[in-house]
Amino acid sequence: MQRRDVAAVIALALLAAFIWLRDLRWLDAAGDTLPILVGLPLFIWLASPWHAAPTRFAARSISPALVLGVVAFAVGIVADSTLVLAAAWTFLLWSWMSRRVAGANNAATRKLLVLPFISFPWIANDFERLGWWFRLSGAAAVARALGAFDFEVVRRGTFLVVNGFSVSVEPACSGLNGLQAMLVAGVVLAYVKLKHTPWFWWNLPLLVAAAWFANFARIAFGAVFGATLDPAFAQRWIGPVHEIGGWVALCAMFLLCWLLFSWEERATRTNRSAGRRLAALPWLEFAVVGYCAWRSREIFGAWFTAPFARFGWLAFAIWIMPLALRPLPAHRSGLGHGARRPWIAAAGVALTLLGDLGDLNLCHHLGLALVLIAFAPRAGRALWGVSAIAWLPALGWLASRIGMSPAALAGLRVGIAALGGAWAWSARSARELDYADGHEVTL
Repeated sequence: MQRRDVAAVIALALLAAFIWLRDLRWLDAAGDTLPILVGLPLFIWLASPWHAAPTRFAARSISPALVLGVVAFAVGIVADSTLVLAAAWTFLLWSWMSRRVAGANNAATRKLLVLPFISFPWIANDFERLGWWFRLSGAAAVARALGAFDFEVVRRGTFLVVNGFSVSVEPACSGLNGLQAMLVAGVVLAYVKLKHTPWFWWNLPLLVAAAWFANFARIAFGAVFGATLDPAFAQRWIGPVHEIGGWVALCAMFLLCWLLFSWEERATRTNRSAGRRLAALPWLEFAVVGYCAWRSREIFGAWFTAPFARFGWLAFAIWIMPLALRPLPAHRSGLGHGARRPWIAAAGVALTLLGDLGDLNLCHHLGLALVLIAFAPRAGRALWGVSAIAWLPALGWLASRIGMSPAALAGLRVGIAALGGAWAWSARSARELDYADGHEVTL
């Protein structure tokens, strides 16, 4: 590195410190803001190895990026905008890299410039109202969602009362920490997976949506936790549970983004367009399951409110795990594949329609169970399907008639679901794997 390169790096470091220190409003949320500094070390690491460019490429002429950076920096100071200053600093960084660093002038490295841009506190300084929007929209969405599942919800701004339990969505729950974490981690993941594809830029807005859904899940989890448990116990543990639930939701969103980016990477590598990949998905199956699940939506509220349906959600999660872990088909499978699958699915839809005609919740629940059972492999399907009773409210009705306590029934539900899932998983064999060479085998 030559002397002028050392001077450029020092100048960039001083300008970065100036941007951080000129407006200290971010100190009000320093715990949420400072973690974005990890973006710069990640940028240095992902852009490595760093080598000096050959002399013929290190021209002394003034680059457009340098001019744009200087002008933008002056505009940012006059306009008192950290956002503009962050963009100006990124232009100045690029003006030096493009001339002095070998290999910097490629599409992948230019995509990586998003990291230094988001490594400044412009979200905290210039978009204070963004935290309020996250809180208000999250509270409103949670109120609508819980209301759809028969919870008694009253909302006043960002204040919720769910089944008599008060939930206040405070500034600490604004989701800005989740937004910044999702931006930094998501950009790194998108770069690793999609740096050589045009999908990189299209997925950046998705990171904002993922952060919002994580914040929504955080608020909803805290509200359901407080509304379904003993008030004294809930009041004591709502803080830790709310914090842990927020990070669990954020990790879940990150995992979903990783799955999506991996799918897009495979689609690009196999030279298949996104339209063809979307067309190959089993949309008919999705529509059938979605319809039956919507008609059975009251069961989700019962799992959290009815004493004899307690922990039904956990039993359902355990029960459906063997189905969720199945590999998706590489082609449109359709409900017509397999000797009994279409008949089981048709019976499930028929029961759901019968439940609509007679307003019979039991038919809705059985219809949803049958539709899900239709997608299971033949091996172990029968006993696994019978174990669906673990999450059906009908088991609670039977237990209440024989005098079983709700606590004992909750343990029985989880036990039945675990046994059914273990049976279905152990019944898998090489002959009974669903798909081989992209085609379905025996079902």
